[in-house]
Amino acid sequence: MGMGKCLTEGICPICLNKTNSIKDTNGFGGLWVECPKCGVYVIEESVFRPGVLGLRLRSCLYYYLTQQSEDLKEKKLIPDFQNEDVEDENSIFKYGQRLLKTISTKSILQLYPKDIHERIGMIMLNLSNEVQYIGNTFAVRKPVGDPEKYNLFFLDEGFGAETIKEQFNGILDFLEKQELIKYYNNGSNGNMNYKITPKGWELIDEYQKSHQNLAQGFIAMWFDESMAPAKKAIMSAVEKSGYIAQPIDMKEHNNQIVPEIFFEIKRSEFIVADLTGNRGGVYYEAGYAEGLGKPVILCCRADQFDALHFDVKQKSAIKWANGEDLEERLKKRIESTIGKRQPI
Repeated sequence: MGMGKCLTEGICPICLNKTNSIKDTNGFGGLWVECPKCGVYVIEESVFRPGVLGLRLRSCLYYYLTQQSEDLKEKKLIPDFQNEDVEDENSIFKYGQRLLKTISTKSILQLYPKDIHERIGMIMLNLSNEVQYIGNTFAVRKPVGDPEKYNLFFLDEGFGAETIKEQFNGILDFLEKQELIKYYNNGSNGNMNYKITPKGWELIDEYQKSHQNLAQGFIAMWFDESMAPAKKAIMSAVEKSGYIAQPIDMKEHNNQIVPEIFFEIKRSEFIVADLTGNRGGVYYEAGYAEGLGKPVILCCRADQFDALHFDVKQKSAIKWANGEDLEERLKKRIESTIGKRQPI
């Protein structure tokens, strides 16, 4: 659905349901959306370009917003989704009493499940958000198809648009045969009502406990203009390994930098800390991450390698010469120590 149609019809471009409010961002070149399912977010015009906002991306955006909804509200963060070719990616700006956080679609796509186990777990979490409590039902239009629910099931248009309905019905049948959901009754408007079974709730509980972190790599580094090629290389290495790249380049609100950094480090799988520039904040963030038991990958530009603090010199840090060298070495280190995520 195009940007103009979403605006005129009051439709959320992610879940395709009616919004509480949707308006032009007046200068940002996108839409400000307040959706009862997805929450509050900004989606830039660049995301509406042909071939960008497909089912894979909509599923990942929905999962990110619904699974992070409480944390986003607590931190007063409003995600600003932009296509991957924009500047100021993953920066944070003051916006009234809230913080506007730019997030690239390229990073969000790393949330797409890497195997069938992860896919089923993520689908069941989506369904638990739909029903909200044990005993309630969720409704789908089966077998005719239900575009407003497709984003719950991580369907893949790469197999052809004609297969979407078949994929949708196939997943529902699979969940039912696995005794994770159970048909309850026929509802109105052609809907079929299902309940999550006790076995399904057990799977949801187990999956939540084992996946408390985002598939995300936090980036701590010196955000000087001279480090722009290094930032690009680190983000590329993290994303090519299958993770969301999360630097915190804070803009115009230094008073909130520490809580936001703590928040992102806590929910990351690992940390990349580039020590070029010997910035105290980078050492602090790396130490905080280690204290939480997070894997920390250290790196430093070759001309400053000998200036590393004595307490990290015994660690195996990546010594890099340029952006290309850094990206190659870091990607290998992430995949060998953390593991490569391969979407299905």
